[in-house]
Amino acid sequence: MDKATIGFVGVVVGALLTGVLNYFLQRAADKRRWEHEQSVQQQRWDREDEIREQQEQSTLVQQYLFQFQDAVEALWYRLRNLAFQGGRYVMVDDYFEITTMYALGRVLAIERMLVLQGAFPQIYEAYPEVGVFLRERHIDRGLEGVGFYQYDRISLAEAVIVAEDENVRVSSYLEFRRRYEAEGSLEREWLKPAKDAIERLDRMQMAALLASLHKVALILAGKTNVSSTLPEQKYS
Repeated sequence: MDKATIGFVGVVVGALLTGVLNYFLQRAADKRRWEHEQSVQQQRWDREDEIREQQEQSTLVQQYLFQFQDAVEALWYRLRNLAFQGGRYVMVDDYFEITTMYALGRVLAIERMLVLQGAFPQIYEAYPEVGVFLRERHIDRGLEGVGFYQYDRISLAEAVIVAEDENVRVSSYLEFRRRYEAEGSLEREWLKPAKDAIERLDRMQMAALLASLHKVALILAGKTNVSSTLPEQKYS
């Protein structure tokens, strides 16, 4: 084989080897670029998921958990006033009746809304320990032993719920009072079992409710990031 042929073969082989090398180098570069793009895209998806999760948690806190914490704390103060501070003796009957019924009804209303709005599964997913705790220490069930029957409790809860379009919200005090005190009000008749149950509450029953309310308020405060106003206290 003459030198020219050898040189030609060498050039061809060199070109082939260069082509093969460039091919594999390009594939490796394409793979790295694809992996980088996939990594960037995955980070974007993860960030979007994180933002969506934060928005869902923010919605839960604003629509349910903070309102629940505020309602629980308001009821706690009312029951403490009645049980340990002689509040009943300085309240006229009508004031005691409607304000205590509203304070209790507001708590029951939010618990009822969690069911009606299908919010419990969302709470379980976002805050599992809160979901479990609220189910274990359901305030509505804590009233079973005071002669306040299930559908009477539901009646009080729904009397403090206002339907607006496809949404529901907790009634304001004045809205509730206006309906309750209206001439010929059916709510006054429907809520008589609630009124009677509230009047039957004794100090021991209120102490048990206070303890449950206190625990609920503290666990809710841990998720709303709004410090509870309740003092550390034992009930006896």
